Amino acid sequence: MTPDQYRLLLENSDAQVRGQAEAAFQALLARIRRGDAPQPAIAAVMAQFNAGVTSDLAQVFSALLATSIGVAEMRDWPVGGVKLSDVLYTNAKAVSATTRTIIEQHLKGPHAARELAKALYEGYDFKTDPLDVAGKLETLPNYLKVEFNKAMAAKLKTPALRAAYLQAIAEQEKGKGTEALQRVLKTAFYERNRYYANRIARTELHRAYTDRQSRELMSQDRIQYVQLRLSSKHPKTDICDYFARADRYGLGPGVYPKADAPKPPFHPHCFCLLSPMIALSPKLKPHFNPDAERAFLASLPGNEARQVAGSIDKRDRILAGKATIEEVYNEGKDELYQWKRVGDERTRVDFEEAA
Repeated sequence: MTPDQYRLLLENSDAQVRGQAEAAFQALLARIRRGDAPQPAIAAVMAQFNAGVTSDLAQVFSALLATSIGVAEMRDWPVGGVKLSDVLYTNAKAVSATTRTIIEQHLKGPHAARELAKALYEGYDFKTDPLDVAGKLETLPNYLKVEFNKAMAAKLKTPALRAAYLQAIAEQEKGKGTEALQRVLKTAFYERNRYYANRIARTELHRAYTDRQSRELMSQDRIQYVQLRLSSKHPKTDICDYFARADRYGLGPGVYPKADAPKPPFHPHCFCLLSPMIALSPKLKPHFNPDAERAFLASLPGNEARQVAGSIDKRDRILAGKATIEEVYNEGKDELYQWKRVGDERTRVDFEEAA
């Protein structure tokens, strides 16, 4: 698969995730509008969302690895020491808890908030109107405008007309409440689901892509060196900058003997890539420099050095020679996400080779 084909695959995956998140969001809104209880409504929608994401990922991974990946295999795909299905389930629990709280507060909140506000503005009783509320209607808070309209409607002599006015006001208030709920859920439900699923998809796809690329590089004898290149969307200084800018072997910034080259991704949403170096000068001979990482960190402004190392304490330990960047990078990480090299045989074997 060429880099351009890979980029199109990632864009397709992004679009699928957005589509699943939007469909789940609209399904949840429809259930809430028709009066479904929050807990079963959220559970049903999240189950559908996770099933859709898993099915889409199976298609995308099948295209990437040029083999058929079933939904059951995709559910078992390892993500941080656990299965993909477990990771999606954990996210569903977190999203469900937050969403349920928002909906339940919304269902009981507007009335309680309105009563509290009316108590604070006890002069606005709309009976004798001593404050000339009618003359200042546009300056009132929205909830008081609603109460004023109700009071005016209640004074109507014709029961049918009064009922019509009150119904119109109730529908208007309900509509505004639904809009407010939808805006809050857009962030808590839609954006969280979209971001989380996209993070898994992009990170694991890139891991599978670079696993395969590593095996291809190791099988080509004419390629001896590679260069780590930052993604064009690299947002800030981090560990990727160390890999791409430090001269650890005297071959130039980010250039490595291929077997020793660090293999991306180095963090979620990392899209660094390795490029073969075919025309490297024959006069250059690789010589590992153990002081290169400390020299690189020392050359950075304090905040950037902290971001590369992961914390101020880690930065200081590296600069003091008490730990290497690799050691602090691997601390607390699942083995799947620890520092890998292109020549590392522990790199995950894809389904094509396992068949």
